[in-house]
Amino acid sequence: MNREELKALLESSVENDYQIPDGYTAYGLAEVMLEYLGDTDPKLRDHLCYFSLSEWCERKFLSAEDMRKLLQTVLDARHLLCGLGQVDDTVFMRTFSALIVTSIVCQHLEAPFLQAEEVRETLERVLQFYEQDLDNRGFIDGKGWAHGAAHGADALFELAECREINVPSLQRILEAIRAKTMTGSYSFIHQEDERMVTPVTAVLERGVLSEDWLAAWVAGFGNMTKTGQTPNDMVIQVNVKQFLRSLVYRLQKPSHEGKQGAARIVTEALSVLKNIDRF
Repeated sequence: MNREELKALLESSVENDYQIPDGYTAYGLAEVMLEYLGDTDPKLRDHLCYFSLSEWCERKFLSAEDMRKLLQTVLDARHLLCGLGQVDDTVFMRTFSALIVTSIVCQHLEAPFLQAEEVRETLERVLQFYEQDLDNRGFIDGKGWAHGAAHGADALFELAECREINVPSLQRILEAIRAKTMTGSYSFIHQEDERMVTPVTAVLERGVLSEDWLAAWVAGFGNMTKTGQTPNDMVIQVNVKQFLRSLVYRLQKPSHEGKQGAARIVTEALSVLKNIDRF
């Protein structure tokens, strides 16, 4: 099936409340759609392929076994790890694969169907993507959202809620978030900070990390590695400040007051902000 045929088919499905077109199966179409997650046409990639797959997962049009097989595919070198390290159009395949991971893990949280080792392997692949991806662009003119920092954070949020993920792995999630804020190649202007705070709150909800470790993690934001280049160093500083401000604001909301480690994190974050703020 070529891209125009798929686009017409999915447009018809969306108009029919995401129902599966006659003569097709959800899984059969999903396999085709995965190959277009990296398309530079934002309508096909985002509004049709991604939104349809997400809806089909949520509505149980795809069985648990279907989602397991799709997860195995989307985690591979042709999808989540496609072109890792490059700054080009391969970014779309990586970042939209991360969103499919998010949709599948969300369904696992509602009604578990993945083995513990599968969940842990999923986290390993997502962390590999998040830690090694160099393309942090948000919105790209003419091609739409790439948004890897945000999409990856969405996947880490769902994974942080999985009971199969242990303390060392939760710590790695927070370390990956901290490292991502310290990019000097792109200034996060599309609310990436808000999305990146969300997995932090999910980790806190687990209540298994010590307050001392969490305090040290926040203090680490003050140890920014500067490049000696302008404006890269300023971009790093602004990204860190924006993230910490969003973190403090989120943790001071009534829904997070009293959560283990929240008050200590706020105190440490304000201390870091005071030390790095020039004004």
